[in-house]
Amino acid sequence: MDERRQPSALVDEAYAALGEAIVDGRLRPGDRLRDVELAAYMGISRTPVREALQRLAAIRLVEIAPHRFTRVTTPTEQEMADMRDYAVHMIAMTMHLALPRCSDADIAEGAERFRAVADAARAHSSPEYVDAGFALLAHF
Repeated sequence: MDERRQPSALVDEAYAALGEAIVDGRLRPGDRLRDVELAAYMGISRTPVREALQRLAAIRLVEIAPHRFTRVTTPTEQEMADMRDYAVHMIAMTMHLALPRCSDADIAEGAERFRAVADAARAHSSPEYVDAGFALLAHF
């Protein structure tokens, strides 16, 4: 079997890597995204990078103006509120399913992880907030 990565896997990898960089703040609103540079950095061709950018544009994480620019979007207040609502919903559903199965020690650890999420939110640190949120969900 050919050990080279398949094109669809390359698109998925580029999509995940770029999406994660946007969500955790390494790529910030307004940052320009040049497919040639991204492809070279990721060690893949431009085609999967372009496809990944199209997917990210479909969910409004990037904005593409053909022959002009591709950049990380600046979310509106409504989009930010929608994202927060979604995050809260996911945490609530996870905890609803997990808490009945948790020991007292698991719940105490979860409370510490929840405090880390709240601290990061108060500090307005997007990367720390995302990391803390993932840690909370992973715990439960």
